Amino acid sequence: MSEMQYIIISLLALFSAVIAACAIQVILHTKLVSLFVDPPDIRKVHSAPIPRIGGIAIILAVLVTVLFWYALSEVFGIIPLPDEFLLSILAAVVALGIFGFMDDSRFFSMRVRDKLIAVIALAVATVFLFDIHPGAISVFGFFEIPELVSKVIAVLWIIGLINAYNLVDGLDGFAGTISIVSLSGVAAASLFAGDFAAAVLSVIVAGAIAGFMVHNAPPAKVFMGDTGSLFLGFIISMLTIHIAGWGWDGISGKVPLVMPLIAGIPILEVFVTIVRRYFKASERGHPFKRIVKYIVSPDSSHIHHRFLFRGFSHLETCILVGTLAATLIGGAVCILLVPLFYSPLIALYLIIPVSFSLYKLGFGGRFKKALKVSKSRYNGYHKPELIGVIESDGRLFNYLSSKRSKGYSFVPLVNEKDLPLIANQLKATIIRNSSDLPELAVRVAKELSTMYGFSPLSYTGSQNPFNIILNKKAPLENIDVVHKALQGFTDEIANNNAERKNKTGEAEHALSAL
Repeated sequence: MSEMQYIIISLLALFSAVIAACAIQVILHTKLVSLFVDPPDIRKVHSAPIPRIGGIAIILAVLVTVLFWYALSEVFGIIPLPDEFLLSILAAVVALGIFGFMDDSRFFSMRVRDKLIAVIALAVATVFLFDIHPGAISVFGFFEIPELVSKVIAVLWIIGLINAYNLVDGLDGFAGTISIVSLSGVAAASLFAGDFAAAVLSVIVAGAIAGFMVHNAPPAKVFMGDTGSLFLGFIISMLTIHIAGWGWDGISGKVPLVMPLIAGIPILEVFVTIVRRYFKASERGHPFKRIVKYIVSPDSSHIHHRFLFRGFSHLETCILVGTLAATLIGGAVCILLVPLFYSPLIALYLIIPVSFSLYKLGFGGRFKKALKVSKSRYNGYHKPELIGVIESDGRLFNYLSSKRSKGYSFVPLVNEKDLPLIANQLKATIIRNSSDLPELAVRVAKELSTMYGFSPLSYTGSQNPFNIILNKKAPLENIDVVHKALQGFTDEIANNNAERKNKTGEAEHALSAL
């Protein structure tokens, strides 16, 4: 590609981003916004109603920009995608747009079963009606999957990825971040293979998401809703199928590795969720039918939830998970560029950051038992009791975290929007009173007491007063541990003040001697 064509691709991405951002801004200032409000509940991480209009803006931006690209493709000098690919995208835009529009509005509430039926119908139509599939797939050069089986795999892939993106859309900026990373990987791989049309489409969709992220970055003003998450899952599944169907030597035999790595975090989330829920249900002795129902039941133990439980903010979670996603995408691109023999070695190397991340997030016990490394999923590990900390300067939280009290984990409570999720996991909350305690912290403390059933337990140290409020539904087992930790904190402050006073006295004495 020439330098001018790269500039044109960048302008198309910018055009798509501007349309998405402006569309959201316009809708926010109309009465239509009241039709698409997402109310808070126990599983969600927002505490105020937020409109779900991002998906509509993303689809609108992609549709307008793609049609503009097709209309002027001869001028740009970039060959557009095949007609069947364009028609399948347009059909998906219409179907998912109507379906998501209804589900995101406050007038309809679609059941999970109805959503799944619609997604299955879309996947089957895409593969068998529009003939979008990778063809026969070579598996590491050892054997070849026939075309008919490949079509079935393509249907399952589309269904899985659509539902995977719907699953990870649970945090401000989260789904948008990993989508942009995945699409960047698709664009890079497409450019290496000389498939410029796929690269252009990837960049256009990434631009639309970037425009949406202007309003969805933490703290979010809008959500993408099912309209956006279903559409992104479909587009990325289509692009990865397109990559799998290349005749390029770089992809030959590597499809089973490249496709999951480009999809990245959503596929990892689905895999972990299924395994985690299956073994949890099995441990309780549920019959198979009940286990299946349990696997598809929602909960608050996803990857992004666990980051929040460990005290990370929405932005920090997006950055950390985005970095992991970029690592997987980088691995996929490397696999495309090296000989087939080295591909499994790169995949084995990528297991290290993934396994380490999952273990640190508390998934290790389940997988140890699944791999029969341990008879108990805990293997000496017990889920720590979560204790919130409300203060003005962070000194108490840093002190408690540095002590690493066995069986306890501390999280700073500085944001009202995290309470609907975290409050139900907290055993207690420590409030360190001070004259400069922020008004937001005071509101958080009051909300815990009035809305989440926390009852006060007074405590006063020698230097710093504290209030402890306990979760009446699931109280802290050993409150003496907290009292001891707080006493240690007050003693440390007293010692620091004494040392500072002595140093000040010595300095004054030295000055007087001069």
